[in-house]
Amino acid sequence: SFHPNLLPEIIQVELDSNSDGTISMKSKNKIEDFIEKADSIVIGPGLSNNLQTIEFVVELINHFSKNKKIILDADGLRAVKPDLELSKNIILTPHTGELKRIIGNFQNDPELKLSSTEEYTNYYDLLNNWSKKLNCIIHLKWVPSITTDGQKFFWNTFGNPGMASAGSGDVLSGIIGGLLAQGINTLECAALGSFIHSRAGDIAAKKIGLNYLSASNLLDYLSMIFKSLES
Repeated sequence: SFHPNLLPEIIQVELDSNSDGTISMKSKNKIEDFIEKADSIVIGPGLSNNLQTIEFVVELINHFSKNKKIILDADGLRAVKPDLELSKNIILTPHTGELKRIIGNFQNDPELKLSSTEEYTNYYDLLNNWSKKLNCIIHLKWVPSITTDGQKFFWNTFGNPGMASAGSGDVLSGIIGGLLAQGINTLECAALGSFIHSRAGDIAAKKIGLNYLSASNLLDYLSMIFKSLES
């Protein structure tokens, strides 16, 4: 956990844990109370792959997917399976490996099974089909990154290899979550968040070099990008 003197902006909430040290079902009421007060939710970074915790996430999303804006990232994407009730309020932010795992979770469903004509090398068509099938927004971390609701697409050609460092994706989901809380729709939020994240990464790379770029470096340049968008 973070020490509040180091990061005073963070509100810490003590949660019950299971035998693996991850979030327990016993924390359900406390988490639901906090979600009720929120405009947007980011689920996934640091979550773990504990089966009980992932099932708990499925229950939370099924309860809130109709009236809350939700970003599923990192281990939160493990909850994307047939018993999850997705909606256009939900943004998935997988990289290509996570997208393959998500699609694999639906291979026993004849209506959602990956057809023989779908290729992982053609991510445009793949995302078009699966965003429609899953009825949600998908932002694929790829080069270029692609954001779609199955009808409208945004492509982002900015960014650099230095942004593949640990935690960079967590910064992206946080940016998108902050934009969602300001009332921007989910599709445009994911696309704009990707642009802001990548531009901050490009500036950081120029200032400190690709080999030294870390997730925390991105934070240092976000204010510069936001100011440029306001002008």
